[in-house]
Amino acid sequence: MMAATIADDGLIRFLSGAWGVWLRRLVLFALLLVLALQLAQLTWRLLPAADLPRAPAAQAVQVEPMVNEDDGQLDKIAAYHLFGKALPKPVATVTEPVEAPQTQLKLKLLGVIAGDNPERALAIIAEPNGNQDFYGVEGYAVNDTVKLEVPGGATIRQIFADRVILVRNGREESLPLVKEGDPGRTTPILSSGRSATSPQRPAYQPPTPRQRAALPRRR
Repeated sequence: MMAATIADDGLIRFLSGAWGVWLRRLVLFALLLVLALQLAQLTWRLLPAADLPRAPAAQAVQVEPMVNEDDGQLDKIAAYHLFGKALPKPVATVTEPVEAPQTQLKLKLLGVIAGDNPERALAIIAEPNGNQDFYGVEGYAVNDTVKLEVPGGATIRQIFADRVILVRNGREESLPLVKEGDPGRTTPILSSGRSATSPQRPAYQPPTPRQRAALPRRR
């Protein structure tokens, strides 16, 4: 009992001295620090939470397709045909030979002058009396030398190297070329070319001076 009393007296004297003052101050500072922390936590709990700015929602970005403007320019340039334009090759018109019965007219086809242009072809036809003239196809430019109407009321529709096609009373008839060695042949055959449709080509013999004078002069 006495020992406890002595200890209490020593503690009181210690606290009353210089060390006691510093100890009391240290304890007080610790209490104040703990109190400040408690007040700070209480304050943060009572204050409303500040609304943080929300991140903007991702917007769908529409990407427009890229248009190559050069394509339109290339099409325009191609339309000008800078290096020329290939034209289709003309198709040669081939006149099919006409199968027509032989005419009953007393005429003789002595020669033909057939070239690349069928419309410029001529035929030398002789009448029974021996008269002979140059005759052209329908549409030929008539002059003093070339005639269109054949004796007997016929006209010439086509001229081939071995025959001519006559039209008489709306009917087609053929007048064959007088062959070599035929007794009825009185003049040589004249031919400046062959028909585009007939592979036959009569032999050429030079015309007589009389026939040369009668030949029409082409312009």
